[in-house]
Amino acid sequence: MAASETAAAKEPGGPPGPTEMWLLMQRLDDIRRGQDEMRMEVRELRADMKAMETRLDGNIDSLRNWSLGLLLLAILGLLAKLLIPGV
Repeated sequence: MAASETAAAKEPGGPPGPTEMWLLMQRLDDIRRGQDEMRMEVRELRADMKAMETRLDGNIDSLRNWSLGLLLLAILGLLAKLLIPGV
């Protein structure tokens, strides 16, 4: 490397030298690794959300079945009271 290139690499706004390029490439690799980790975490979160949604749907169905059963029980109780005079 000529002395003028070394001086230009150290000047602000000058072209980066080999050391600076290597550091830039390392930082880019770090950023890419970070992006990959974030993507994997997002995938895991989506899978967790999907599992929670499935459980919630099951709980809602169960609650609906219980409420319908209790409603039918109340209706049967009223019918029994109307049809059987002594109850």
